[in-house]
Amino acid sequence: GQQDAENFHGKKGGHIALGVLFGPFAILGTALFADPDPSKGAKTASMSTNKQMFSDPAYLQCYKKEAKSGLIKAEAIGWAAWLIFLLL
Repeated sequence: GQQDAENFHGKKGGHIALGVLFGPFAILGTALFADPDPSKGAKTASMSTNKQMFSDPAYLQCYKKEAKSGLIKAEAIGWAAWLIFLLL
């Protein structure tokens, strides 16, 4: 699950933009409300070799944890870029 989330879960560019625009509010919103699912992601559903595991609770838990942390990292990068730009 972790490998699939790292390799195939998309939307990181959009979350960098959210981090730039909304900073800590974007991070908080993703932490509380994001529910990444491998079957909803077009890239994961088409590229993953683990399609039979999409309903396995352990796989889903690992996938969701890794995907959510990747999105939060992307938002933190966007927020940090905004702060650096502001300080320059």
